[in-house]
Order: sequence, then C-alpha cells, then structure tokens
Amino acid sequence: MTRIVLAAFAALLPLTAQTISLQGVAMDAHNAAVSDAIVSLTNLETTAQRKALANPAGAYSFVQVPPGNCKIDAQKPGFQIT
Repeated sequence: MTRIVLAAFAALLPLTAQTISLQGVAMDAHNAAVSDAIVSLTNLETTAQRKALANPAGAYSFVQVPPGNCKIDAQKPGFQIT
C-alpha cells in the first residue's frame, strides 16, 4: 500500500487571536500530491473533528480553528496512514 504524508502550516497570527487557519498538502511517500484525500482535524482535548477534501493538487485547509492540541490524518482508498 502507498502511504499518505501530510504537511501542514499554521498561519502566523497575533497572540490574541482566538482561531487559526491551517493549510497543508497531502502527499504520498514519493512527494506526489494525493488528490481527493479526506483530511481529518481532531481536537485532542474535546475530540471535536472537522474534515476537508484535498483538491487535485493535494491542498487542504481548515479556517477558524480554535487553539489547542490537534491531530491531522488523511484517508484515501489504496493508501495507508503514516
């Protein structure tokens, strides 16, 4: 099975910000974009979960994410999470 690797970048915001934006790219082990991957963002403290669909370039984004510890993973048939 091929693996999906996620790269994520949090937007730099002032310390007083109540939310952040998170953007990233779903890539396979060969750094090729994984289109249509379902990317999940889970808040580890509240277990609240949001999902986004990666575009044809593998890009995804989450806006207005409250600060906290989060886990990001992606799924697509034929791929394995790393």
